[in-house]
Amino acid sequence: MIKVFRLAGLLAVAALGAQPLYAQNKIDTVGSVGIGTKTPSAAFEVINDFKLGVGGSKGGQAYGIGFTKNVGPQLYGTQANGLTLGGAISNTDMTILPNGKVGIGTGAPSAFLDLGRAFTDTLASVLARLPEGNGVGSGTYLGVQTYKTAGADVVSFALEHKFYGQINSAINFHRGGSTQGGFISFETNNGAERMRIAASGNVGIGTTSPAFKLDVQNGIINVGNGAGKYFKTGYITIGNTALNNRPYIAFNATLTNSDDKNEFTPMYSTGSGLVIMGEAGYNGLHILQKNYAGSSGPFDVNSFTEVFTIGGNGAVGIGTTTLGTNKLSVEGTIAARKVRVTQSANWADFVFHPDYKLPPLQEVESFIRSNQHLPEIPSAAEVEKEGIDLGDMNKKLLQKIEELTLYIIDQQKTINKLQEKDKAMELRLQQLEKK
Repeated sequence: MIKVFRLAGLLAVAALGAQPLYAQNKIDTVGSVGIGTKTPSAAFEVINDFKLGVGGSKGGQAYGIGFTKNVGPQLYGTQANGLTLGGAISNTDMTILPNGKVGIGTGAPSAFLDLGRAFTDTLASVLARLPEGNGVGSGTYLGVQTYKTAGADVVSFALEHKFYGQINSAINFHRGGSTQGGFISFETNNGAERMRIAASGNVGIGTTSPAFKLDVQNGIINVGNGAGKYFKTGYITIGNTALNNRPYIAFNATLTNSDDKNEFTPMYSTGSGLVIMGEAGYNGLHILQKNYAGSSGPFDVNSFTEVFTIGGNGAVGIGTTTLGTNKLSVEGTIAARKVRVTQSANWADFVFHPDYKLPPLQEVESFIRSNQHLPEIPSAAEVEKEGIDLGDMNKKLLQKIEELTLYIIDQQKTINKLQEKDKAMELRLQQLEKK
């Protein structure tokens, strides 16, 4: 290093060339060159304007290189401490250590780039700039902004994107209530908060106080259509098929193909799978079931058995997809402890009204012989084709029971009259026998 400075001294002499050496210029016996001084303190020194050379020592080591202007800004370097730029030897503005670490505002950087000065409400660093809007206000940039530490939940640091000097979007780091408890918020548009990761780990979208692991307020969550795109919790998945655009809720089943067919793969192959599937535009709801029988699948949804159907008109089918005009269609047996059927009007008690005309038994007999069933009761062929209305059938059966009751009452009256006549005849016979 000393050889370099001696070479600099020789170059200085050569530069002086034919210039006369005045008293204020000197090359001393140790090789130091002074311009404007007869006692140069460095290998090459210019008084009042610029100085180059060994300017002193720091930590017991002489500087390998030093630049100063009067007692102002200095650049000095040592083999141990690297290169330092400062307003004075004791005031470090920038340091480059031998290990490559760079410190700004610190002589002992702890990272490869360490901004050592601590400020509040300050733009600490700018990572990049764009030309558009960069001349307006603070410009267009991505930078690190410091804020405050006093008070709970305040913003301490922010990674901010400004455009034309205006906040555009940012990631804010909040300090929390103490040395722990920090959280992060995300801003977009004009600096409005859109999302937050709370200290608990809960994520809030549209809320600053998320109460769940994912808490979405005043918005819609959309995961798209197709295989592998769904919400999952435990053995439940919720999604939408790409083929035929059908929403579904699946239990122990995940949609793994939705290109040419909709295929579901079991999560647990020894159990059964259940898929509740809708139709685009709400044309019905279908509950499908599949016994996997230990197979890992995948299974085409068309191989599932439809066990429950709700039509677009609200009609329900159990074990059948043929709903017809019925509100409830069941293929199979219904077991119940009680069935209540309501009838709005015209219950069979009209039979007991004084104006009701009870059909003569002769007419009933004639109808039965001709039709093989009671009047107003459907025939076997009609029941087989159309089924029966339980409420209407009960009303008709009650009507026939009430009619039968009236027939029995009439017969009882006839019997009573006959019995009275029989008693009168028996009394007369007894009187005749006494004579």
